[in-house]
Amino acid sequence: MKPIIKKLSKQNIKEVRIELARAHLVIALLAFVTIVLFTVGSACYYPADVNYLLSSIASLLMTLVVVISTITAYALLTITNKK
Repeated sequence: MKPIIKKLSKQNIKEVRIELARAHLVIALLAFVTIVLFTVGSACYYPADVNYLLSSIASLLMTLVVVISTITAYALLTITNKK
């Protein structure tokens, strides 16, 4: 654990922001793929009203994740440290 803490303490804050933004972009990409899988899965596999309803709710929530994660990544990449 201590080597990790030493490595993180030596990193520049700009590098940390870039890594965090990259992680948020990966989260947004995975959420988008999940939306596609929900949509395809609800259309192709045994259609039922409950299946459509749950897939649409899950897709709506994942859309929210995509939006929030993309905005967070954009904010992290455009932050300037004014001192």
